[in-house]
This record gives sequence, structure tokens and C-alpha cells, in this order.
Amino acid sequence: MEDGSPLGGSSPAATEAVLVCDAAADVGNTALDGLDADGMPAGKAATALSVTATPPDDTSAAVASGDPMAVDPPGDAAGGDGSGGASVVTAAAGVSGAPLRVSSPANDSDDNSPVTVVDMSHEPTGGIGVGYTLPPTVEELDCTNNRISSITPPPSLPALRVLSLRQNAISSLPPLPYPALTHLDLYLNALTTVTAEAFPNATALLVLDLSFNSIKSLSAFPDTTVLPALRELYLIRNKVSRVRGLRLAALQLLELGDNKLREIGDLSGVPALTSLWLGRNKIGVLNGLDAVPNLQQLGLQSNRLTTLGSGLVPVVGLRELYVSHNGLTSLEGIAHLIQLHTLDVGSNRIERITDLEALVNLRELWVNNNRLSCFDNLATLAVSCPHLDTIYLEGNPLASTPDYASRALSVLPSGLTQLDALPVEVVRRRLSEGPVATLAAGIGRLAAPRQGGASGGVDGEPHSGADAMAPG
Repeated sequence: MEDGSPLGGSSPAATEAVLVCDAAADVGNTALDGLDADGMPAGKAATALSVTATPPDDTSAAVASGDPMAVDPPGDAAGGDGSGGASVVTAAAGVSGAPLRVSSPANDSDDNSPVTVVDMSHEPTGGIGVGYTLPPTVEELDCTNNRISSITPPPSLPALRVLSLRQNAISSLPPLPYPALTHLDLYLNALTTVTAEAFPNATALLVLDLSFNSIKSLSAFPDTTVLPALRELYLIRNKVSRVRGLRLAALQLLELGDNKLREIGDLSGVPALTSLWLGRNKIGVLNGLDAVPNLQQLGLQSNRLTTLGSGLVPVVGLRELYVSHNGLTSLEGIAHLIQLHTLDVGSNRIERITDLEALVNLRELWVNNNRLSCFDNLATLAVSCPHLDTIYLEGNPLASTPDYASRALSVLPSGLTQLDALPVEVVRRRLSEGPVATLAAGIGRLAAPRQGGASGGVDGEPHSGADAMAPG
């Protein structure tokens, strides 16, 4: 990241696997912990059975092939990862209507092991189970990019826990008869609303990703009586203009980046919330957090904040705060956040570092691309933030001085391990090699504005990769 901002403004689960989105724009968010970028569990060993796929009803959508498909399982022999011989069936792109042959490993002693994972991603089947038969033992099913526009009727899969329907054209949800479902991914579809009727028996659902749809309102969203266990809800890049009517008592993470919010809204229905991500909206006033006193992570990058005011007073346990690309002129409003360990205020209009005296737990400080010009001001960090190990200062006036790195290291905490994008040990080595090596390493450079992406900050600066969502 060229401006030094962390990948923290999007949710942590969001940065574990980067999703393809908007054909070119990548916001780095995923709802499925432990799943790979296509929505399926990472590292799952494949032991195989022979499965026959029947021709789909509409073969005109399929890519012509006609040859039987032999798929070598991606992994070691049966149970190589401790999976106990559970079977994985995959379909290669471009194969449709042909007999599906999955070769068995030489060491597979149980040819009758149940099929539990089916990967039909990027197959133009047009529906779940269309052109192939799903055994009732399936626990994880990937139907990414299957050209699905409707789910009628959805097959009954009593063991299904993980279902990926991302990158399709689904515009409405029928009742989903999957009582064991814990993870549902509907990222990049055509949904305009989601109601309780879609979840007649979803008491086990933990994670729901509705990002990149066209949902405008949350007033009819299923509540706790329908989704009692839901803990993570992703709604990136929809059209939500108000947070109102959301009633999910178990919800811990709410991602509403890149919507049309002008205020945080009513969070009284999500009292257990610990992570709230609101980057790239149009929020100009920080308030409404009194309803979520247990909040630990807050992302408000690329909004329209000019002051924090008293908005953070209710969230005394906050550990991570991301407010880069706003119009802040000071750090006033954070002095009471004694649990804070990560603070990103990059790309604002801050001239002095203040209000950090009580932040003894602060370890990471991003204050790049501001208006800092005084090295003496940095010296206060050695006393107030003794555990600081990472700081970004590039893009400030003081970073353009010839002796920037040496002066910064002389006043910053002795335990510092990273200055801007470089480990401190590398910075010291470059300094010992002379000014040419220092310049070649980029030490002290002014951070160049990044190209591409929608402008998100008050000054129209691009947002920092996956850590912020753009105003709609």
C-alpha cells in the first residue's frame, strides 16, 4: 500500500481472502472464515468417488466439450489432512453434460466414503443440482458463477453447512431448506431485499454475505427470531441509506462499507456488536455508538468527518480505530481510549500529534499524509506510547527533510520496529550506507497519490485499498 495505511479498515475476515468484485475493483472482503477466494474451504484434502453428471436441461449455455472429465484430486491420499477420507467432487471449467469421473487416490482404501464437498464453480449449470445429482451427504457446495438467476426448487440437503452462490444473477430468495447451514455467500448477485421467508429453518446460520447486491433498506431484514445465531453480516456496496430496523441480538460484526449512509443510525438492535465497518460512506458526524458499548473495532475511512467530537466516548474498550481519508484537523476525542492499540488517521489535515498521553497500549500509528512538520512533536510519543512498534509518517512535510529518518528514529520510542514501509533495522542499515542508499530505499519520500479507484476522502484522495469503502 503506497500511502502506508493498514488493511484494517475492512473487517479482519474481509482481509483474509480477497474477493473479485466489480470486474476490476477489489475491496478485500469475505464473509467465509477459512474459505479460499472462491468461497470453498482452504486446504481440504480430496478423496474421490466416481460420480456421474446428467446433462442439464439447457445445454446451450454450456461450453462445448463432450469429453469425459478426469479430475485428479488436489491433495494427498485419502485422509492426508486428517479429513478421514471424506470425498470432494470438482468440476473443471467448460465441462457440462459429460460423465463426471473423479479419480481415486491409490491409497484410498474406502471407495464408499461419502461425498461431502462439491465444487461446481464456474460451471454454467443455471441452478443448484441442475445437470448433476447432489447426494444428501454434501456439507459444502460451491456454485460460484453458475449463471443462476433463480433457485427453484432448491434441493434438500440436510447436511449442507457451507453454500457459496456468489457471482450469479439471483434476484430473490425462495425458502432455503438447509437446517444445518452455517455460512451462506450471496456476494455479487441481484438481490434488492432479503426477508424472513428465505430462512424458514436457519437457526444455525453464523455468517451471511450479501455484499455487492442492490439492497436499499434493512427494515424488513430477518430478525433474531429467524437468525438467532447470526454473528457476521456483510453488506458491502449495496444501496443502504439508513441503519434502521436491524434486530440481531447475536451479531458481532457488521460491514456496511460503500453504501449511502450519511449517519451511523440506530444500532440498538445489535447490542453485542464488537466490529463495525462503515468506510466509504458520507458520514459527517460521529454519533450513535452509545448502543454498542462493547465495540472493539471501528472503521470510518473515506467519510466526511472533520472532528471526532464526543462520538467515541461510549466505546471505552475500542482497540482499533480507522479514520483515514477524512477531514480531521486534530486527534481530539480519543484521549480516553486507553485500550487502543491500532490508530489510523492517515490522509487527514492533522498538524500536531496530541491527545495520546493516556494511550499506553498503542502499538501501531498511521499518521501518514498529514501536515506534520515538527520533530519535537514526535518526541512525546516516546513517553506517552512506550510500546509503539509501527509508525507511518511518510507524506508529511517533515518526511521530506534530508535527515528525516535519522531524526525520527532519534526521538521515537526505542522499541520501534517499523518506520513507514521499512523495518527499522533496514532503515538503520541504509542510513549507514549513506544518502544515496537512503534515497534509493524511498526513506523520507513524499507518498504519491495512488491511481485508480473512486475518490473517498474529503480531499478526493483514493481510499487505501481494502481498508475503506467509497462513497456512493
